[in-house]
Amino acid sequence: MEHIKNAKQEAYDCLIQRDVSKWSLLFDNGCRYSIMTTNASECFNGVLKCARGLPIQGLVMSIYYNLVSLFMRCSTEVEKWKMAAESDLVPRIMGMLQRTEREARRCPEPITINRGEFEVVDSACKTHKVEVLTPEKCACTCNKQQLHHLPFVHVISVAGHRRWNHNAFVSQYYTLNSYKVIYSGLFHVVPPNDVWPNFNEGAGIIPLLAPAFRRRAGRPRTTRFRNTMDEAQSSSNKRCGHCKRNGHNRETCSYNLASSR
Repeated sequence: MEHIKNAKQEAYDCLIQRDVSKWSLLFDNGCRYSIMTTNASECFNGVLKCARGLPIQGLVMSIYYNLVSLFMRCSTEVEKWKMAAESDLVPRIMGMLQRTEREARRCPEPITINRGEFEVVDSACKTHKVEVLTPEKCACTCNKQQLHHLPFVHVISVAGHRRWNHNAFVSQYYTLNSYKVIYSGLFHVVPPNDVWPNFNEGAGIIPLLAPAFRRRAGRPRTTRFRNTMDEAQSSSNKRCGHCKRNGHNRETCSYNLASSR
């Protein structure tokens, strides 16, 4: 916040006046489960990209059948997972927990401060406090447990030390039953348009009119504007001899006017 304040006072004042829990992951009390992006909607937009140029009726039907396909596919997957009976958790969460378990084994044995408080030193030699509030709920000073609702290295280390099942600290929304409930909605066959209700202003069925604005000249843009979040981080160790920055050389340097000529 101090960096924002030094860069632009108006932006700092605007953020301070807003509810911090609406834009800060740290103060949202874990309601977002660490998700702060619109990647889910962007993925669905990619699925519907081929249908954006269709008329409205075709666009609606494309969205409908894509949703039907998604729900059917996910419902089939969860039934296969339940038949395998490997765990009550979805496979992605199980994979994350297994990786975290291997990392927790490299930590020293936790120190019991009292019955519900423990001191854990991780592999980076950083000390964290793990507080067990209830048998199914705990908190850690790294805040990962509160943000992700998943046991990470420090909590799993304490659970292994006390012979507890660390799966008890996993949120219920990561279970197969919750996954099944999410995609349990039913769809029905859309009736033919000859039985659709006609225009009736009293019943709230109004005609769909053309937009009140005119399209601009030229071909419409079909791809979204890319920003700095779309740029891949450079893994190159090259150092430019002109601007002394990493990731490129003198020939491709945007600050070298001689190379651009």
